[in-house]
Amino acid sequence: MTFLENPELREPQARRAFLERLKRLLLTGAAGFAFFGLRNFWLGYPITSSINAAGALVMLIWLALAVRVRSSRALLLTVHGALLSAAVTLALGGAFSGQSLSVTSWFVAAAVPLFACFQLGIRAAIVWSGLALMLIFLIHLGGVLWPVRPEFIPTRWEVYSSQLVLLLLVLVVVHLGTLSQRLVPRRDLVIGERAGRSLC
Repeated sequence: MTFLENPELREPQARRAFLERLKRLLLTGAAGFAFFGLRNFWLGYPITSSINAAGALVMLIWLALAVRVRSSRALLLTVHGALLSAAVTLALGGAFSGQSLSVTSWFVAAAVPLFACFQLGIRAAIVWSGLALMLIFLIHLGGVLWPVRPEFIPTRWEVYSSQLVLLLLVLVVVHLGTLSQRLVPRRDLVIGERAGRSLC
């Protein structure tokens, strides 16, 4: 068993359960990026607005790829690619919104490992938590060694709205996990969850 191999996903039931979770995950990520893109556009921040809009588009592209790939290896690659794309998009947004003062590091620290756990299991979440910590360190290090003139520094309202969205994302992921248990037949769900936990 390797990072991009899982024989159990070759079973139709396991693949269906895995793909249903992935669809909801990517749509949630796209909605989150779209919200911040629209908010920043409304506040007059074109750079970060464009970065978040690109992030939403990339999530939808990964979704389109996920429903078309054939092999289990390619399907797993789309998951890790989407997680990496989300983390990089957040880091880019943080570079233009205060670097170490930006709220994006919260999303790197919480949302990326949480989404990895939801889709791939706890072992993958541990790996992605380590990668998230490295990225957060680079964000703070960049603020010291390579300061970037920020497009804006988050105000209290912007911090509050970001905290609210982060809380909503956590609740959505919890709800989607509960919904999966109701919509996917029990045998399919067990196989799909077992497949996700065994990826790393």
